[in-house]
Amino acid sequence: MYGSNVGALNVYVQTGAAIPSTPTWKRTGTQGTHWLMGQFSVNVKTPFNVVIEGVRGNGYRGDIAIDDVNITNGSCSAGTTVGPSSKPAADKCNFEASNLCGFSQDHSDKFDWSRTTGSTSSRGTGPSSDHTYGTRLGHYMYIETSSPRRPNDVARLNSFILTGPTSPTCLTFWYHMYGNSIGTLNVYVTRNGAKGSPIWQMSGNQGNSWNVAEVSIKTVSGSTPYQIVFEGIVGRTYLGDIAIDDFSVTAGSCSASVNCNFDSGLCSWRNDKTDKFDWTLNKGTTGSGGTGPTTDHTSGHGEYVFIEASSPRINGDNAQLISANIPASNTTCFHFYYHMYGTAVGTLRVWYKESGAYPVPIWEQAGSKGNAWQKGQITIPTSKRDFQIIVEGVRGSSWSGDIGLDDVSIDNATSCPMIPNTAKPTVTMSPPPSVITTTTWRQPPPTSALPTPMIGQFHFCTIL
Repeated sequence: MYGSNVGALNVYVQTGAAIPSTPTWKRTGTQGTHWLMGQFSVNVKTPFNVVIEGVRGNGYRGDIAIDDVNITNGSCSAGTTVGPSSKPAADKCNFEASNLCGFSQDHSDKFDWSRTTGSTSSRGTGPSSDHTYGTRLGHYMYIETSSPRRPNDVARLNSFILTGPTSPTCLTFWYHMYGNSIGTLNVYVTRNGAKGSPIWQMSGNQGNSWNVAEVSIKTVSGSTPYQIVFEGIVGRTYLGDIAIDDFSVTAGSCSASVNCNFDSGLCSWRNDKTDKFDWTLNKGTTGSGGTGPTTDHTSGHGEYVFIEASSPRINGDNAQLISANIPASNTTCFHFYYHMYGTAVGTLRVWYKESGAYPVPIWEQAGSKGNAWQKGQITIPTSKRDFQIIVEGVRGSSWSGDIGLDDVSIDNATSCPMIPNTAKPTVTMSPPPSVITTTTWRQPPPTSALPTPMIGQFHFCTIL
């Protein structure tokens, strides 16, 4: 499912003469340039058909493909484990099982997490479907912030007991934080009853979408037991439901990387869900003459991302590309290449957002800069907390205003002058506070792998 106009891929389980009105599994929009894998359990006692439906999007760049379809007896595997655990084969959990894979409610908090399907009980907050299936049939965990809940009430959900880790280990989960009064989601590692400081934290409205988080778990010298604790804190009003889904703890370092040449997808970057349109992967020229790059910057025959200024875009529409979470550092330098060519080029702006704070503009260029890739560079402000980078493209006065971006990277260079030296921002207002990324930055080379809890080939598992 790759392209700027991808529609939907739906999978139905048909037990009667008619296809159900609601799919069992669903994905929409571009999912990157590589094959992805999906699975779900089929729990029926009568003969059934599996129906796979592709839905065209709003343009020709929307091809959808499937391969290696397999149906096997038994429920779908929970996945591999990470070292010895009190719950073998349960180091992944999509909350489809009613026993929550061994997760348990904390008894020292104010209220409990709830397991549900479909929407939560309040409009304007919470998911409309789970993340695993992408439909109203899948389950997830959430905190219900309606009455009798009050601001700052706390609910904690404890994982099953794990041990170690004595080698690099990555915690992955999906979260949904949508509403005008979202509080805070904290994640802790507890050992011997002590939880210390959060290893991950997010506050405020993150948009009406599921987002992925990756967090490296600190290694220890021995196989000591520990638990992952999800703590949801109620915001100001009932519009503050927070949800989680598709938990996993896997061996190996988290794979996200800010450094990316876009030849194999967006790496750990993602498009914001609350802006006007998206950055699009492209190879060669854009769809309009007299504007945009003709090749990428990396090799001359690879890919880059760009904003397409043609209709239906209008003056002032913005597209925001959001980085992974980046650990705090005293000396951090952001490097990138940009292409701004055309008679009506708008603005390219870079924002810095510290965890828990509003974004701040740190770099800006506007108008045509010639038909060539230009180098951009800016020092990231000193921070004691994790932060993210937001690259925003703003459409100009007409279609002749495509803007390209390529070869983004970050390092700890001690010398990092502003390039060009005229790139001082002209605005001070922050974009919507919902533009926050979901993963944690690590140093490995860029990867196009998109985090997904559905591991193994695309197959349907039956419970007989």
